[in-house]
Amino acid sequence: MLVDASFGGPPATDYFSLHSSSGFHRPAFVEGAPNTDPAMTSFDALARWTEPVRTRLKWIESLPPNWDGHDAAKVSRQALDQAMLFLKKVMPLAGPAPDIGPTKDGQLVFEWHRRGADLEIRMRSPTRYEVAFDDLVEPERSWETIVGTNLRRIVQAIGEIASRS
Repeated sequence: MLVDASFGGPPATDYFSLHSSSGFHRPAFVEGAPNTDPAMTSFDALARWTEPVRTRLKWIESLPPNWDGHDAAKVSRQALDQAMLFLKKVMPLAGPAPDIGPTKDGQLVFEWHRRGADLEIRMRSPTRYEVAFDDLVEPERSWETIVGTNLRRIVQAIGEIASRS
């Protein structure tokens, strides 16, 4: 007798062998579940925020040096690539796309404004982000900080913003 040692339960059995009576017929076609396995589906296909972000980053890339008329630096390809990598690390699949803008120093700022909450993230380098979360409903929950490689606080803030959408 076979025994499944993982939980000490009954032996593993083929479902169809249990139902092989004359009244049971194996279905000719069983529709498979939609493929939502991240290993089998691209992240970009699952995340609804990626297309608006890509469109905005392409527009920012097209801006010339001095785009603001006050000697603003052109945003580098490296900064644009880093922005996408950063967002893939911190954004939930169904999260709201941020508003993205260039900064005078050639970096980017990401902003979300949702039902009484504002989140602003200024990218200063691939490992340094200035973050401000303003809760207009409960001002005591507002905070500002500099975040390095541990992005947990940013992930939590974006989750808070997404829950207010």
